[in-house]
Amino acid sequence: MIGSIQALNGDRLQDPKDIQTEIISFYQSLMGASQKNLSAVDRKVIKQGPGLAHHQQLKLCEEVND
Repeated sequence: MIGSIQALNGDRLQDPKDIQTEIISFYQSLMGASQKNLSAVDRKVIKQGPGLAHHQQLKLCEEVND
């Protein structure tokens, strides 16, 4: 479970519904877009962190049910 996130507008979100809405909006904005620079993504931080195993990547593609 995600406890909080920082929205693109800088607000700190803690309500699960607000977090869900923000994450969905973020990824919907990426769909169909090809960009060399994603302002919300710090590539240096991403490269330092752990990656997902293939089975974990596949789980991300599954339908979400409440």
